[in-house]
Amino acid sequence: MMPEAPPLETEQMRILYLTGESLERSWAPTHHVLGTCQAFAKQGHEVTLIHAFPTRPRRVASAWAKAEITRWSPPVRGGGRLFHRSIARYLRTHAAEIAAEFDVLYIRFIASTVIAEALTHITIPTVLEVNGSEEFAARGFNECTRASDLVLVDSAAMAEMFRHRLPDQAAKVAVHVSPATDIERFAPRDKQACRAFVGLSPDAIILLHVSGFWTHHDFRTAGLALRQLNQGSQRAMLVLLGDGPRWRAVRSSLMDLIKSGQVLMPGAVPI
Repeated sequence: MMPEAPPLETEQMRILYLTGESLERSWAPTHHVLGTCQAFAKQGHEVTLIHAFPTRPRRVASAWAKAEITRWSPPVRGGGRLFHRSIARYLRTHAAEIAAEFDVLYIRFIASTVIAEALTHITIPTVLEVNGSEEFAARGFNECTRASDLVLVDSAAMAEMFRHRLPDQAAKVAVHVSPATDIERFAPRDKQACRAFVGLSPDAIILLHVSGFWTHHDFRTAGLALRQLNQGSQRAMLVLLGDGPRWRAVRSSLMDLIKSGQVLMPGAVPI
């Protein structure tokens, strides 16, 4: 077990964390947002979380958040645009309060032109987290980056893409490594006992991929690699855990491997 990292020597900040995620689904973006906010809180920072809800308001932050604000994002065509407008109105009308009550605005949000315009009213430092190269194509992306003081990406390759696309903004991009393991939940345990608990073979090579099933995830190569690996004496099982836009299409393309027991796709499961 890795020892717990010592607290960082940082001044306490009052963080307003804004996300477009509803945080009701058990998938990677939800865990990322809540895990990041809890990490901020554990370092002594005050966190106020703003997030969407599709049906009814639901608190997700519990005791670690100073406050939690929700805005409706109805699960209908165009519902996301209504949420964007609601958030933009909040940023415009509460700009003075935000400046007085917070030290930084942290955004994990698909860019839009209405959000970009609203950010021009914000006077505190603004951090924009970008979670995939597909976000570069979003309407308002260029405007949102120009209205932000720091842009965080998750790899050196994405940083280089950003600098190439927006050379005048190159100085504000930085790489952050976001994936982490909560050692309070995921401590080392006996492998065979774990396999027996979830009904997996004690002998097979288990390959696990936790995914949001996005368009840029390359499941075709994973399937080809598994077929080649299993041509020999080795027997491997690929477990694709999670849910997302391409789940049904990926399942259809791997159906023969699923039927033969070489691929398992249980969908999204609780942590």
